[in-house]
Amino acid sequence: MRRAPSQVFAAVFVGAVAAARAQDAATSAPSPASRPAAAAWVADLELLRTELPRRHVDAFARTAEADWRRAAEETSRRVLAECDADPEAAFVRLQAFTATLGDPHTTLAPKAGGLVPPATRLPAAAIWFREGLHFWALPLDRAGFLARPVTAIGGVPFDEAAARLATVFASDNASWRRKGVEDRVLDVATLRACGLCGADGATTFGVADADGDVETLRLAPPRNAAEAKAIRFARKPDFARFPPTNLVGRPPFGGRRLADSATAFVWYDACREDRPGALAAAIERLLGEFAAAQASGAAIDRLVVDLRRNLGGDSRLFRPFVDAYSDPKARPPGGLFVLVGRNTYSSGVINAWELKTRCGATLVGEPTGGALNGCGEIRSFDLPNVGATVFFSTKRFRFVEGEGRTLPPDVEVAVDAASFFAGRDPAFERAVR
Repeated sequence: MRRAPSQVFAAVFVGAVAAARAQDAATSAPSPASRPAAAAWVADLELLRTELPRRHVDAFARTAEADWRRAAEETSRRVLAECDADPEAAFVRLQAFTATLGDPHTTLAPKAGGLVPPATRLPAAAIWFREGLHFWALPLDRAGFLARPVTAIGGVPFDEAAARLATVFASDNASWRRKGVEDRVLDVATLRACGLCGADGATTFGVADADGDVETLRLAPPRNAAEAKAIRFARKPDFARFPPTNLVGRPPFGGRRLADSATAFVWYDACREDRPGALAAAIERLLGEFAAAQASGAAIDRLVVDLRRNLGGDSRLFRPFVDAYSDPKARPPGGLFVLVGRNTYSSGVINAWELKTRCGATLVGEPTGGALNGCGEIRSFDLPNVGATVFFSTKRFRFVEGEGRTLPPDVEVAVDAASFFAGRDPAFERAVR
């Protein structure tokens, strides 16, 4: 893959840490040797700096080794300034440092019982639509801010705030960046590290009304578990109004013939199974049900497979389904359609690609968050002092010529706010049109 220019990295990384410059006390801090916690952080950062490139399949494919060393120095300075008073934000620095390799599969996660307290999140849920970020769940007393575009975070214009948040994780494409920002915009430690909230985690959001006038929404993290449990949420739309093709809480795999329709709908939300052979057996049962329906005269003219929530796992588990429809005579006369989007990632992308190339499927939806060409086959090692696990790639994959940073749909249908808040599923509607 093409190597990212070092000056691009430097501008983004240094810009992100500059956002929190006012919190910096590194120049007056005691030496790490006199601060046991600081010494632990420095030791683990050095382990991360040296061991990750040694184990990774191609650590410097997207960033220069010299940039990696410079990022380590800057990260060390920031961590020393923060690790005693704000270990959560210091850990975000380590995550951002890991992300500079540019491999979304290479990540850093805290372990229970380590130096990093459990994550604290704002009480909300948001999606980055075509029109921008909108909240779809908020505490009841903030319900008036639902379904309205966010214009600023912590007093920073949204585009700039999103760029800061995107330095904390690696991404191959715009779809994965949107997903990452959706998640990180509610993480208090990330907001602090990016200079988007105060020390207490309270954050302001500029939210525009229908006339374009901006009001200020203030959200604060719950102070304890009891306060978190007591929060009652308003949702738009409520779960009960979600379309049947986008239900919350469905099992990882399933399917059915839609009522009053000749369309069969199958969803596959994770490339994993509870026990060996379980998914193959479930696929066989489902295919049998479809065959029985056809034999009884309940025609299935079109098959829609939903991979929009599939973040990956073992791509081989879905091969029995792919094999079943690789024979042109087995395909429904109206066609095979596969729904993809920003949460289609890793092995989920491979399965979408197999359905397209082996089964003639038409892909509908957003460009995938995962790449066709990239790294995977994850292994891990620990940072023993801080208490964290480093996940890293051990194998390269290449399915197409060129960069292959995403799998684009054949028919692009953006995730738009109006459809979501009306309880519609435009990608599915387009597939069956």
